[in-house]
Amino acid sequence: MLPADEREPGRNLGYMRSFASAWPGEGPIAQQPVARLGWGHITVLIDKFRDSELRYWYAAKAAENG
Repeated sequence: MLPADEREPGRNLGYMRSFASAWPGEGPIAQQPVARLGWGHITVLIDKFRDSELRYWYAAKAAENG
């Protein structure tokens, strides 16, 4: 059985594109709370929250509380 990444490469690329537009910025991404989250958490935030301020708040709280 192939890992999920190899079975659905288009889906992961779509998430990568969404990730880049969900957390834009000129500085390095390591300055943002989302840098401390796993990819699974990031995809949930992208799917659940269209509002960027709310998404950022949840990312910050998730990073803060583990």
